[in-house]
Amino acid sequence: MRQTMTLTQKVALIKSYAPEPQQVVNILLALQAVSEANYVDLATARLVADYLKMNDAQIFELISYYPILHSKPQAHYVLEVCDSAPCQLTGNQMVQATLRDALGVGENEASSDGEFMYCPVTCLGACDQAPFIRVNGRIFPNLTADAIWELLADLKAGRYAAQLGGA
Repeated sequence: MRQTMTLTQKVALIKSYAPEPQQVVNILLALQAVSEANYVDLATARLVADYLKMNDAQIFELISYYPILHSKPQAHYVLEVCDSAPCQLTGNQMVQATLRDALGVGENEASSDGEFMYCPVTCLGACDQAPFIRVNGRIFPNLTADAIWELLADLKAGRYAAQLGGA
């Protein structure tokens, strides 16, 4: 897990960018990438607003607009489940039900240990591999309920860390 950044470190990171409003998304992404829970908290968003001489509402509007930016803590592994019509017909519901049972949470909620969350996403273009889960761009195809439980155990044990960019 990442370490918490100090205020001084956050300010230094922000000031490594030109104080121009067009840098806002780059700054937010950089801050999110080094945050402990992969999100931009309220205090950090306000630091960015002050630096760029923008108002808080503009910053929060951007965070809510871009799906890659998060205003709430994210889990270590975000499991994406396709929610398109073809995938719903080929096992998507089994994947979501299994994840709900295995993790003890609903969609878009982090598990109690902070390791996992699952979220529905619109078409991933892998219907021929359904039912599947995508983690950091990698598709885990043709899953059964047992394979999902095994995948979760493997992820927790770090078996895919190198292939998933050290996730």
